[in-house]
Amino acid sequence: MHNHKAALSTHPIPARPRTARTALLILGVWAVCVAVTASGCRRKSSPHDAGPDVPTPPAQAAAVATPPVAPPCRTAPGSFAEIGARMAPNLVTILVTTREGPGPEAALPLFVSPAAPTTTVARPELESLGTGFFLDTGETLVSSYHVVGEIPHMTVRLADGSLVQATLRGTSLDADLAVFRVDRPPHGAVQLVDSARLRPGDWLALLADPFGSGVSVTAGVVRFLPAPEDARAPRAFSRFIGADLTVDAANQGGMVTDAGGRLVGLAASTTTAGSRVGLVLPVADLRQEIARLDGPDRASRSWIGLWVRVLVADDARDLGLDPPRGLLVTRIVPGGPADDAGILPRDAVLEFSGEPVTTPAAFAALASRADVSQAIPVVIWRDGRPRTVRLRPAPMPQ
Repeated sequence: MHNHKAALSTHPIPARPRTARTALLILGVWAVCVAVTASGCRRKSSPHDAGPDVPTPPAQAAAVATPPVAPPCRTAPGSFAEIGARMAPNLVTILVTTREGPGPEAALPLFVSPAAPTTTVARPELESLGTGFFLDTGETLVSSYHVVGEIPHMTVRLADGSLVQATLRGTSLDADLAVFRVDRPPHGAVQLVDSARLRPGDWLALLADPFGSGVSVTAGVVRFLPAPEDARAPRAFSRFIGADLTVDAANQGGMVTDAGGRLVGLAASTTTAGSRVGLVLPVADLRQEIARLDGPDRASRSWIGLWVRVLVADDARDLGLDPPRGLLVTRIVPGGPADDAGILPRDAVLEFSGEPVTTPAAFAALASRADVSQAIPVVIWRDGRPRTVRLRPAPMPQ
């Protein structure tokens, strides 16, 4: 018995304090991991890699010409709420009055023409039309062409509630982009993402403020990347990022970021009606389009002076158009080219210069490239039968 006790004292059972130390060590490692994950991709690798959560001081903001480009964040946050709050100062609400456009109910149809002057008395109230965001530290404001069309001037509400005027710098139909100039105090730079390094499955967030009531957020993953130039992909897929994001009239033109809150691009549209695949114009293409719009070789565009929208089944039935096709004219600019050609509201446009009219975007592209030196044949549907009118486009009003 004595020897047995001696053996027990020579080989003791591990003491409980060691178990406690092991548990504390595990807890410590776990806490570090949680802290790293919570920080997401906001850690800065150098003083030149400042993210959007570190605003550029006003004195330095004007000197920031090209924000740094960072690799995409690979860490999915537990919530996108912090990113939304951090990026809210860069979002704006686009406002119109009745004399500037048809109002928020027409956010989905594509405007083919700038707003027309009118002699009617406009209501003083401002109505929300959509959203946009500041691309840099200065005055460049961007939104979707589907949202604002060719409105030459508009009012925008900043995050602090103040109202400022925005002036159209240019548009790109192919990129679904409208660029405005806004006078405002310099703000912190938005860090950009190298979207070429995105992968299908990476997280994205879409931020918008369409009603001026605070930032709205939707999130999803990358579905596909822009197609190579030699790929046989539809044009809609050739330059856009496809993402599992809900892009609708409320958030189209909003800011798309990665999981670290860095700018990936602009929410352009969805692939088809009812589809959940949102199209995102990458930030590199966004900057190239802006440079082209401001360049000396900017192409002149033509103007036809009307608005259209998709012709739905009820419209086709009222017009006696079976099967439904073409686009419905919703508004005509008095004295504009379409008015001079005899086109009326509630006409359906079937062909323009020999090309079938299928979508508002395609029609807008055809109209903007039309030759102003000659009359264009336009096939419309009125009173139960097709008619051909001659329309002479005019240069786009400045």
